[in-house]
Amino acid sequence: MKKIILTVAILAMICGSALAQSVTEKEVKISGYGEKKLKKAPRKVYIANFRVYFHVIASATAKSTGGSTIGGGSYKGSTSTTMTVAVDGVDVPDFQKVTDDTYNRFVADLKSKGFEIISTAEASKIEFYEDWEIKEGGQVNYANVPGYVSVTPTGTQYMVKKETRKGREKSTFIDRTPRISKELEDAIVIEATFAFPFIEMKTNSSNMVGFSSVKAKTNFELGSAAGSDGLANLFENSQVKFTAGSGPGAAADAYLAADLKKPIALEGVFKDEKFKEFSAAKSTPAYYGIVFVTNTKDQVTNTAACDQQKYVEATTKAINGYIDLALEAFYDNAIK
Repeated sequence: MKKIILTVAILAMICGSALAQSVTEKEVKISGYGEKKLKKAPRKVYIANFRVYFHVIASATAKSTGGSTIGGGSYKGSTSTTMTVAVDGVDVPDFQKVTDDTYNRFVADLKSKGFEIISTAEASKIEFYEDWEIKEGGQVNYANVPGYVSVTPTGTQYMVKKETRKGREKSTFIDRTPRISKELEDAIVIEATFAFPFIEMKTNSSNMVGFSSVKAKTNFELGSAAGSDGLANLFENSQVKFTAGSGPGAAADAYLAADLKKPIALEGVFKDEKFKEFSAAKSTPAYYGIVFVTNTKDQVTNTAACDQQKYVEATTKAINGYIDLALEAFYDNAIK
């Protein structure tokens, strides 16, 4: 009996270990150049960015333009179908907890390997950050990628080049980390971003028959955040990268990045739901011409329910698993 109990315990430990890391080596691409030069860098790291994007609301619109039908027998109005789907079951405190817990674990891991953390207050003194401003972490942002809550760790600070009137935090178009590293005496600069979209949406419309529709289905994953502020398309990939030193041009002396090969599905958090909205234009007699045409415009709000505990667990495990793989590659190259 003791042997049976021991066997069950070992199996439980193995299963628990497998569940603890929801991101595997097969799903992450490690790339870079001059990675071995990380060993020459000081045992100091500056975490320039640690941010998590949680998708909370998605909207799509399909339209068709009215006009005379074939033969001129009638006139069809325009249609506009809008679907908005919002996440239900989790809120900002949950997002903050996931971000704080994963960040603190990340920092503790780095420190356990002998790396000193350079504070943002110290880094802000370099020439590169002369016209930047310090922002406090632990405050959510809804404008960085519309539809997503952007979260930074509580008790931290980070640098921002500029902030738009709508609150979107702007940085630079080119990779700034090599120069930052150089001005921090070749310290290793780390940037980590994670994104959790929850739904896929498709639009369809036909002017010929006068209809428009929007379809959607839940699809929760670790992947990329995408949105638009009305002027520009905004995109944030999940990635963990390490940069050290400044080489020729804008390149670094050493660069190492962990990217997802493709989005990773996180099962069992949301119900498998499909949504569909449809609008058909009303037809009017031809003699009405364009004097009076009835258009239809439907805006329907839906909610995608999730399990709060499973959401927090799944996102936490995904980030921690991703970070573990990135750090493993980093330590292999950075520790002598």
